[in-house]
Amino acid sequence: MVLDGGMGTMIQQLRLEEEDFRGEEFKEHPCSLKGNNDMLSITQPDAIYEIHKEYLLAGADIIETNTFSSTSIAQADYKLTFDELVEAYSEQVRGLLDGGAEILLVETIFDTANAKAALFAIDLLCGKSYPPTPLFDFAVSGLVNIVGGCCGTTPEHIRSIAKAVEKCLPRQPPKDISPDYLQLSGLEPFKIGPYTNFVNIGERCNVAGSRKFAKLIMAGNYEEALSIAKTQVEMGAQILDINMDEGMLDGPEAMARFCNLIASEPDIARVPLCIDSSNFAVIEAGLKCCQGKCIVNSISLKEGEEEFLSRASTVKRYGAAIVVMAFDEEGQATDSERKVEICTRAYNLLVDKIGFDCNDIIFDPNILTIGTGMEEHNTFAIDFIRATRAIK
Repeated sequence: MVLDGGMGTMIQQLRLEEEDFRGEEFKEHPCSLKGNNDMLSITQPDAIYEIHKEYLLAGADIIETNTFSSTSIAQADYKLTFDELVEAYSEQVRGLLDGGAEILLVETIFDTANAKAALFAIDLLCGKSYPPTPLFDFAVSGLVNIVGGCCGTTPEHIRSIAKAVEKCLPRQPPKDISPDYLQLSGLEPFKIGPYTNFVNIGERCNVAGSRKFAKLIMAGNYEEALSIAKTQVEMGAQILDINMDEGMLDGPEAMARFCNLIASEPDIARVPLCIDSSNFAVIEAGLKCCQGKCIVNSISLKEGEEEFLSRASTVKRYGAAIVVMAFDEEGQATDSERKVEICTRAYNLLVDKIGFDCNDIIFDPNILTIGTGMEEHNTFAIDFIRATRAIK
């Protein structure tokens, strides 16, 4: 399949003036419209049609709509939230679908969180010359199935590309690349499989587990608190657990603020995050700020199947893995049989009801305190080991 090339480049060649951009439809518009290329789909449809036609005649199989900047925020450089991005992308996607678009292309994005917002919205609604040889090797080796041009390319570029790849076979994606792996990511991928050693999770960014971290967060000193996260990564933490469950804090705001700070520090953001909270609103606030694929810790059947599946569906939509506690409507499981029973029930609900990837499910069989001196607690450790073996 061959994509088309640049739209803006072709429009520039037309040397249109202000009155061309305005047309009859926006003749009295109070602001200048020159340079608003997307507007030409309304005011100069024939010109846009001819550009699309040229690309099709050049050999393109897919033509991109003239909507590169057709969002309510495209010309702005504001401090946008994830929800505002989703709303803007939703507005654009809805218009594209209503207009008959057959493929939605998320492109020219330099922040993966931005791309996640675009994909989230889609899911909610359904210079210098260089040698072409290295790129051509990808095509002849069967590693690509769509090629095309970017800003600056013309029908002549697309004609040459289409001719060069006309005898190349498209890429056939391999099946089950990592069938038994949990695949996470920060800015870098992190795979956990059957032969992975113990995974080091840094838990000092937890207001309930680190007095120093809690004091810094309560004082609003997030920048210094960030140094605790950095130190953990430098000391070998492969995942960072973030918890803001403190009654005196605005949990969602604190979680979002700290996760956004992490995202601005590549040395920290390279590892996946574990968004840890007993409040699902806090969890979702964290999910909106994660650039890669994180872990949610945790959900359970404590409030019944409907709430369990609702929360799991939200986690799935954000593309995260999930920790499931051995806890149901009757309470926390203590013996091995109950642990296995609850985890089995949760697994079947997740996989069969909402299609959750089984590799993205992490079970917590509840390791309980054994040094209480109470006889009924003496088998807690054994029950944990037995349940873990049975669940695996």
